[in-house]
Amino acid sequence: MTNLPPVPEAIIQLVRCKCAKSRCSNNRCQCQKVGLVCTDLCLCSEDCQNEYAESDDEYDEDEVEQEIS
Repeated sequence: MTNLPPVPEAIIQLVRCKCAKSRCSNNRCQCQKVGLVCTDLCLCSEDCQNEYAESDDEYDEDEVEQEIS
């Protein structure tokens, strides 16, 4: 056991935003500004527009076959 935090506070501040009112829909959102999606560490509103969408992770098989050819 340790009394140290899991990560330094500076790292936590780098990977989270505090967009309680802007819905992370513009470049005021620190995550969106650097091209990251918001995470559970962020202090976003419930209607965040910069969340990870599972459909972003899917790919089109035809597209992959064309790249291989």
